[in-house]
Amino acid sequence: MRRALMVLGLAAIGLGAWTGAAGASHSTGNGPSADFVQGTARLPETSGGGQFHFNARSGPGGEDPRGMYYAKEGIGGVFTFTAEVKCLRVVGNEAFIGTEVTRAKEGAQEGNAVVFRVEDNGEPGAGADRFVGTPGLDPETDCNNPAFQAILIATSQTISQGNFTVQIQILCDPGNV
Repeated sequence: MRRALMVLGLAAIGLGAWTGAAGASHSTGNGPSADFVQGTARLPETSGGGQFHFNARSGPGGEDPRGMYYAKEGIGGVFTFTAEVKCLRVVGNEAFIGTEVTRAKEGAQEGNAVVFRVEDNGEPGAGADRFVGTPGLDPETDCNNPAFQAILIATSQTISQGNFTVQIQILCDPGNV
C-alpha cells in the first residue's frame, strides 16, 4: 500500500507539471571542481506544494556521485523522505539525479528508487527554475536513462520559491591554458 501511495504521489508530481514547475540556477563561472546541483525550493500549492532540497555532486563524467535529497510535505503533504544520490548527470543547465530513499517518514519506503530533473534558469530561481521527480527503477542508472529523461523534461514544474544551482565541471586542455 505504501509503495502504491508513493508511485501515485510521484506520478502526481509529473502530471502536475503541466500546470506548474520547480527549478535551479545555472552558473558558468570559472569552473567548479565537480558537477553539482544544490539548493532548496518550493513548488506552488497548485502543483502539490512542498519543500525540496538537493546537495549532489560528482566528477565530470558522473563518476563518484554523492550527496542527498530531502522532500518535506511534498505533493499535498504526502511525501517526506531523505534519499542518497546514486547517479548524477549534468548537461548544460539541467541535472538528472538518481536517488535511493534512505529514510522515510511518509509517502515513500526505504530502498525506493526516485529520479529527478532540475533545470537551472539563472537568478532568481523562483518563477524560472524547473523541477520534477518520479519513481525510478535503478538509482545507479536512472539519471542516464533516455526514457526517464524525456518524461522528466516533459513534466518539469516551475518553482515558486527558492533557487537551485546546477553547474558542470569544465575540463580544460592544459595546452590551451
